[in-house]
Amino acid sequence: MKHEIQMLSEQLQNVRLEVEGAIAIVTMARPKAMNALNNQTLGELESLFHYFKKDKDILGVIITGEGKAFVAGADISQMNGYNAEQGREYADYAQSIFNKIEALEKPVIAAVNGYAPMASDSTAPAAVQSMDS
Repeated sequence: MKHEIQMLSEQLQNVRLEVEGAIAIVTMARPKAMNALNNQTLGELESLFHYFKKDKDILGVIITGEGKAFVAGADISQMNGYNAEQGREYADYAQSIFNKIEALEKPVIAAVNGYAPMASDSTAPAAVQSMDS
């Protein structure tokens, strides 16, 4: 599993992964965009949480943000040209990732730092709900 997590970590561009003992630390790493969630970032989160689900050595996850923000919410620059259907597809995709975070049967802690205007709608509650499971 350690080789798999190293390979996964090397593929990440918008998210950083560190493992300290049995704890995975996921850092949203788009500080210039205030860690806004675009499709690539969501895909990277999806891959990580899929991995965390099956890795018995990872006992908990901490999610935090690099820079001045935890997560600013959806990346509206990506959504600029979306029609209504594309907007719904993006929202559904994002929600499916938050559902995976929430369903992880391991504690997930949102270490909210700085701005988090959409935290009440997305990543932070998913992390809190995961802790309640």
